[in-house]
Amino acid sequence: MKIPDSALSEILDKLDPVEIIGEYVQLKKVGNRYWGLCPFHHEKTPSFTVSPDKGVFYCFGCHKGGGLFNFIMDIESVSFVEAVNILAEKAGVDIKTENTDKRDTEKKALEELYNRVAGSFHYLLMNSSPAKMFLKYLLDRGINRDTIKKFKLGYAPSDARWLFGFLTKKNYGKDFLKKSGLFFERNNEFLSLFYNRIIFPILNIHGAVVAFGGRTLKENVSKYINSPETLIFHKKDNLFGIYNAIKDIRQKKEFILVEGYMDVLAMHQAGLINTVAPLGTAFTSSQAARLKRYAGRGIIAFDSDSAGTEATVRAINILEKEGIQTSVANFKEAKDPAEILQKVGEIKLKKIEEYTINSFQYLLNRAAIRHNGKTPEGKSEIAKELFPYIAESDSQVRKDGFLKELSDYLDISYNSILFDFTEWQTKSLRTVRYPAKSKKYVKEENLQEGNAIDLHSNELFLIIAVVLNRD
Repeated sequence: MKIPDSALSEILDKLDPVEIIGEYVQLKKVGNRYWGLCPFHHEKTPSFTVSPDKGVFYCFGCHKGGGLFNFIMDIESVSFVEAVNILAEKAGVDIKTENTDKRDTEKKALEELYNRVAGSFHYLLMNSSPAKMFLKYLLDRGINRDTIKKFKLGYAPSDARWLFGFLTKKNYGKDFLKKSGLFFERNNEFLSLFYNRIIFPILNIHGAVVAFGGRTLKENVSKYINSPETLIFHKKDNLFGIYNAIKDIRQKKEFILVEGYMDVLAMHQAGLINTVAPLGTAFTSSQAARLKRYAGRGIIAFDSDSAGTEATVRAINILEKEGIQTSVANFKEAKDPAEILQKVGEIKLKKIEEYTINSFQYLLNRAAIRHNGKTPEGKSEIAKELFPYIAESDSQVRKDGFLKELSDYLDISYNSILFDFTEWQTKSLRTVRYPAKSKKYVKEENLQEGNAIDLHSNELFLIIAVVLNRD
């Protein structure tokens, strides 16, 4: 897509780079520049700068830099054309393209299709007789009509052939619908992937519907299904509720991560607007990296059952690796936010932020329940459960603090904990880097690379001993 230079200039003339970049980064003026913590890498001391007179940004830490279009492309993970459209909307500039790229045209067409289908599903939920039991289900779960409208919830009719027939009557072509992600083919018929289900439209950060989640009320079938990967939808990068949550996340510099669609609805209805959820899959590092752009803190409020607990542990480690400080919500009245809303109401749910513990303490409590902390073996197992979390931190100060806290809890000397942690790290490194190589091969390769330390020898542990006893 060729965008006229005059349009690009008009956008830049109308926008203040400090104001736009300031939506993502907290900036402070020092001299003729604005400084802040870089949104593209984890840091404690500001090295990210914006020069308003030149309209450019630059980070002295990771060396990323460029103009306003580059910033939006990087921070939003979008193409140049998409970045231009985002900024054009903010500037009130009408973009008239000179020619059109086929991929961009197809993406735009898919977004228009999904938005229209979402509108149709929403109308059916609110107005059709077959949808009454689905609407009642939502209302009985404590989800009010305002929340239903806010999230554009819908109803997909029970006839799996209805949607394809409806869209072809609206002049959508068979080939286009075939690769839309809305249908599957069986016996030369195109059947809707979503039928007889409550529909949860999945919006990207700009408010475009890019996918759907669907919930059935039937037993003995998959309760939830989600859209497949398409040109406009990638599960690992998207978060349910992000469009409605992004403003509050940026303002609070904090997000709340819940497990499912209903939990997001419940939290937003209770006034906790900075809440999002993964899309029916495990929380991913890509989702964590996206959240890191907008916030440095997070609260994990996954289900309190065994599966939710395991998911919480994984999310804690992923977020710690991204440099996001996390705490975990402590449920007492129910197993998840949606159930709290249904059983005890919005007021109680809104207090969820007040009942949290930091992630390290959560992991320590969990390990202490699983192992006997009064025996040497139990203490060793507790420590091993905490080591992966400690290792993910990129701050040596935080690592040292965690190790000291673990030492105090287990009533073991700090030097012993540090020794075991270092040994664990060494074994983990060897397993990851050389999973299929023999001991001899590792030695030779290390020497060839100029690495004077043999990971299998006692030399590394001698060095550790010297450090521990240097006083």
